[in-house]
Amino acid sequence: MAEHSGKDVLSSDVEIKGTIKFQRSFLIDGKVEGEINSDGVLTVGENADIRAEVKTKSITITARCRGTLRERALRTEIEITLQGI
Repeated sequence: MAEHSGKDVLSSDVEIKGTIKFQRSFLIDGKVEGEINSDGVLTVGENADIRAEVKTKSITITARCRGTLRERALRTEIEITLQGI
């Protein structure tokens, strides 16, 4: 697999049901329902709608996120409400 230094992106017009796994950094700006697992860095974009169990090294949230978050570092760029399911 080719190496690159950029952030992988799930754009706002994409919806996924299931499990997402990634290694480095990932920006979600679309809709995800299910699980997100990684030792990397997750960014939740302003258009994202996440209803998932999230396990990551760190997460930056700029939008709504419903589910269980298990991370080593949480950073928010807006005032947020985390709602468990």
